[in-house]
Amino acid sequence: MKSGNKEDDPSILDSDILIRGVSARLIPLPIVYIPKKKKYQISPSVFIQSSKDDCISVYLDKIIIASGRTSGELFNKFANLVSLKAGSVRLLKLGIFKDPLLDEPAHANIFDQLGRTRSNFKKEVQSKLAEVAEVIPPP
Repeated sequence: MKSGNKEDDPSILDSDILIRGVSARLIPLPIVYIPKKKKYQISPSVFIQSSKDDCISVYLDKIIIASGRTSGELFNKFANLVSLKAGSVRLLKLGIFKDPLLDEPAHANIFDQLGRTRSNFKKEVQSKLAEVAEVIPPP
């Protein structure tokens, strides 16, 4: 499906893993371990859209692996990492497209296929992404 000039890339399979890097500058802490539940709680703030293009920057694990690296190497750039399956993202009416950067060929973006306002996106989507995301433990 197309949204503006962005189009969902069918070469990104629903089973593909997307990795989101989380900055240490996010306050409050975006990922907290809850001992009683024995799991991590991921803040919806991890999935804030870029003010530049309303996209959420991610990395395609299969491209990282194909380049001879591991997703754990992203810890050199980010304090925390979370993973999502592309199919879970698409169930929320979001699309994914490859957006390779000069220094990172695995870069991609998640975008809203419905064109929701930033306020509605925050209410409707960010918390759902946080629910389906999983924390990647540091190496």
